[in-house]
Amino acid sequence: MKLIKIVIIAILLYSCDNNMSKYKQEIELCFNNYMKHLVNKEFEEGFNYMPNELFQYISRHRLKGIYEETYKDDVFDITLYNPEVKGIEDSIKIEDKYYAILSFKERTDFKIKTDNKSQEEKEQEIKALNKSFKKTFGYFNVTYRDESTTFEVRTEKRACAILNEESKADWKFLILEKDNLLLQKLIPKKLFNELW
Repeated sequence: MKLIKIVIIAILLYSCDNNMSKYKQEIELCFNNYMKHLVNKEFEEGFNYMPNELFQYISRHRLKGIYEETYKDDVFDITLYNPEVKGIEDSIKIEDKYYAILSFKERTDFKIKTDNKSQEEKEQEIKALNKSFKKTFGYFNVTYRDESTTFEVRTEKRACAILNEESKADWKFLILEKDNLLLQKLIPKKLFNELW
């Protein structure tokens, strides 16, 4: 009888753990698809992985314009790489939605456009940019590659995964940035206050 109880408990624990890891796998898969579209500059497709409520505050057209302008920088050629998910917290249900926080590592390369600049101008620009990048992203998160005139920036970030109760594996994402005022409107106050 004791053995039967132990087996049943083990099966239940495995089943619960398996269900929890399944939704986390869904989150990671959706997040990787979302980021893949952004990395490949497929912004419209990437927007399908953002909460619809976001577009009540900023239109898809305007957001696409912001992304496109970012990549049309006069100083840099910008290359994003697919991020690496480092962890996903257990989801919590607030009203009719599930929320889970995921952490990820991201790499972005900023290749300096050095056309029509003297060597002295290039060196001054690199020195100023190096100081600025290290101040913005942290000293150890920035590497300068002299042979390619590229700054490699590695950062650790978090995102909020959101799922409507009636949806199946259709997770949406908001990148968590402290200075993003829209987050206060898109994330429940209870969760928002715990983020920082």
